[in-house]
Amino acid sequence: MNRLIRTVVPGAMFLLGASAFAADTFSGTFEAGGTARKVTDAVAHGSEEKLTLAFTDQAINRSAFSRQIEVGLMFHEGATLNFVLDPRTGDVRRGETRVDQDSVQAPEALEKALKLTRIDDKRIAGSLKLDTRYDLKFDLAVLGEKYPEPPRPGKPLPADGGKPGAALLAMVKAVKAGNLDALVALAPPERAQSMREAIADGEAESMLKSIQAFTPTAVTITGGNVHGDEAWVDFTGSGAMGSSKGTATLKHEAGTWFVTTIKTGD
Repeated sequence: MNRLIRTVVPGAMFLLGASAFAADTFSGTFEAGGTARKVTDAVAHGSEEKLTLAFTDQAINRSAFSRQIEVGLMFHEGATLNFVLDPRTGDVRRGETRVDQDSVQAPEALEKALKLTRIDDKRIAGSLKLDTRYDLKFDLAVLGEKYPEPPRPGKPLPADGGKPGAALLAMVKAVKAGNLDALVALAPPERAQSMREAIADGEAESMLKSIQAFTPTAVTITGGNVHGDEAWVDFTGSGAMGSSKGTATLKHEAGTWFVTTIKTGD
C-alpha cells in the first residue's frame, strides 16, 4: 500500500464556483478493503473526453481546487470509489473503475449498477445499488475550467502564517534535513503510525525519497486563511520539481497543527 501519497486525478486543471458545489447532495456507503465506508464527500469533474465520478470517506478540501482537483490527501489512508465515464453517453469506461488505486473485482456488475438520471455539462445525478456492498445516491455539479475559484472560508492568517505557517516551515525543514524522526514527530497520529510501520519494514529510505520528491525544500509564506480547525498556507517554494507556487492544507488536532496536503502548481 502506498502510505505516502494517494491521489485519484493528479494534474487535472478544473476550477469550481461556490454556487456550483453548494447544492451538491450525496449519501450512502461503499465497500473498500472488505469494510463498509460511509460517503463523506463526492465530486464529479470532467472535460470533453471524460468525466470522473468519485466518492470518498474523507472530506474534500474544495478551496484547494483553484489549481486542480485532488480526491484524497497526501499521506492519506482513506478510501475512494472512482468511475470514469464518457460525458456524451454516460457509459462507464470498462476497466477504469477503482477503489483507491486497485481495480474493483467483478467491475462489470458494479458498472452496470450505476444508474444515471442526469448527465450534461453542468450536473450528474443518479444512484448505485449492488447487494449490500454499494448503496449510493448523488446529485453533483460537474466541475470544469469555466468555474471561478471559490472564496476560502475563515479569516486571513498573519503575514508569517501564524502557527499553521510555523508547522509548515518545521515540516519543510525536516524534509530538507532528511530527518525522519522529526517528520514522524510532526505528523498527525495516524500518519505517524503508518510512517513508523514503513520504517520498521525497511522502507525508510524509499519513504524519505518520496516525501522529498513532493515537498518543497525552500518555502516563503505569502498568505493564507484559517477556519476553525482547518487552515491553508500559501507559499512560493522550490524543490526537486523546480520552483512553484503552492498551498499547504493543515488540520488542528489535539492542540497541534499538522500538514495534511501540499499542492504546487505554476
